[in-house]
Amino acid sequence: MKRQGSLLFRFAVIFAVFICVALLLGAASAYMHQRDSYHRQCEKRLVDIADHLKSLVESDRRVFFDFQEYLIKHREDILIDAKTLTDWHSSWYVFDAMFRAVYPHKTLGIDISFNQMREDVQHACAVYFFKKWSTVFIDAARNFGIHSVSYLVPSMFNRTVYGIVSSSRQVQQDDPELLAICPEESRPSDRYRTFWQSWTDRGRAAGHDTHEGKWGQAYAYYATVMLDGQRIGVIETEVSTAEADHIIFEEALRQTIGVGVVLLITTLCVLLYLNERFILRLKRLQESVRSYSLTKDPEIAVQIAKQTDAQDEISLLSRQISAMIHEIQNYIQSLTKTTADLAEERENADVLRRLVNRDALTGLRNQHAYELDMSRLDAEIGEGRADFALVVIDLNFLKKINDQYGHECGNDALKKLCVYIRSFFSDFRIYRIGGDEFVVLIEHEEKEQITNLVTQFREFMEDVWNNASLENWERISAAAGYACYDQATDTTTCLVFKRADADMYKHKLLMKASRSQ
Repeated sequence: MKRQGSLLFRFAVIFAVFICVALLLGAASAYMHQRDSYHRQCEKRLVDIADHLKSLVESDRRVFFDFQEYLIKHREDILIDAKTLTDWHSSWYVFDAMFRAVYPHKTLGIDISFNQMREDVQHACAVYFFKKWSTVFIDAARNFGIHSVSYLVPSMFNRTVYGIVSSSRQVQQDDPELLAICPEESRPSDRYRTFWQSWTDRGRAAGHDTHEGKWGQAYAYYATVMLDGQRIGVIETEVSTAEADHIIFEEALRQTIGVGVVLLITTLCVLLYLNERFILRLKRLQESVRSYSLTKDPEIAVQIAKQTDAQDEISLLSRQISAMIHEIQNYIQSLTKTTADLAEERENADVLRRLVNRDALTGLRNQHAYELDMSRLDAEIGEGRADFALVVIDLNFLKKINDQYGHECGNDALKKLCVYIRSFFSDFRIYRIGGDEFVVLIEHEEKEQITNLVTQFREFMEDVWNNASLENWERISAAAGYACYDQATDTTTCLVFKRADADMYKHKLLMKASRSQ
């Protein structure tokens, strides 16, 4: 045979001889003992996987409950190709792109809940979550050696369950190419006593159910998933009873007394051969890989390549590891350079972002920042959840100060006014939207509080104007007006601004009239 010299062929021959000898010398004397031992191990394994999946579900508590409710409600509307069940990455990219486009700078489960999302975004999220959790359950079943792992939502009213996620691929009866989403199954109390006891007791019920599953008779164990003290579902794990009996028989057969002497001699011979021909080489390869993981010395790749004197899988593996080390070194160098470049670009972007939204003279938010916030408020007005007021402040006599004392004094007057505005409105957003015009955005405050702030600011500015100890350009004067958003009349922020601007000019006229007296 062409592959007689390969590592795979040698292992196949060795283990074939070992299994044949073990089966020939087996007996049924240890069967009963092994059956009891297996059931204990099986039950512990079922408990471990149930607890593992339960902890994963509860760790995703912010979104998982809304996801399962959405899945039950829209199970007829969600269509997923059965061939793409484990391809959750593509669904994630679709959902992530849609979510970032609709809800920039927000995080699902923190800034926005599942139910607050738009319907199409919810649908994309549900498809992604269904594929992701199906993959998790499939991997869990494979890793724990379980035939089936499912997450169920019971209905006490008619003793049925909804299968939210399962490691078993379930397809629609009328269209086998599509997955069955959230299938409903009857669970009568007399046949599923432990299941309903687990749901009623809000935890794990002792024992297990035996029922007819996809693979024939199966053992099932359950763990209830809790969210903020409320039951939301049940983790169900199944293992085939036929396979259990088969495993028990094999274990009993391997432990028979008759296999003792022959099995010992055969095992020693096999171990000696494996150690001399393969294990020592694998150990050398392992030590070289371990040394590289500690030192990252690329010369180790050259040493590994020298160990490829034979034509078998170990030599092939050595060559591949050597090539991989070279690729890793190249990648690390490229990654280091890319990281440095990205850090520099990120720093430059932060500087530009600050410059775009800040007024160079005063350091306040500028017209661009004001327009962004007004667009946000317009959207909130459309959604019926806006609550804000605008204060418009205008510096008087700026042109006169510039003409008589120079633009430097004019700039000083603007900066002093900014200091005064900040002292009264430090908790709110302040913008310079023109040469001598400022706007304060106040959100979620009582009208009486806003009125008091504006009144106090007006009185303070009047005191500054009347302070004879100040230089003429330091005795600045400013008019202030405000308007609160009125849901009944205001359809845009522009209308609120116009009312605030009108109130400011009204105050300006009152100031002029007062000084002329």
